[in-house]
Amino acid sequence: MIDAAGYPTIEKVVKEANQATWLIIQGSIGQPEFMKKCAKELEIAVNQNKADAKNLAYLLDRIAVLEDKPQLYGTQFDWNENGILSPNKFDNIIKVNQRRKSIGLNTLEQQTNIIRKRVQD
Repeated sequence: MIDAAGYPTIEKVVKEANQATWLIIQGSIGQPEFMKKCAKELEIAVNQNKADAKNLAYLLDRIAVLEDKPQLYGTQFDWNENGILSPNKFDNIIKVNQRRKSIGLNTLEQQTNIIRKRVQD
């Protein structure tokens, strides 16, 4: 479908179908080439203001983690060697927080505190 019609933006499909598509792509960790192809299509849609930049951030970070590369937005977390839920590696905290702010996300420090609190409750 993506090959034929491009990324299913909200204007092409309803909001729920757009979000469901993103969830499927985000969970396709066994198909990294598919994820990368979809990230390119999603980036085009984001640049045209037809898709959510937050979804692109999460997808790019998921791909980076799978490739053992630093995240750009710090959206992916895992348990560290001390058993503490922490962001997977990222490039630079100042740049990460600038990128996060530019798409409407809170700081990585704030998000880390939120996520850690959730797993404690």
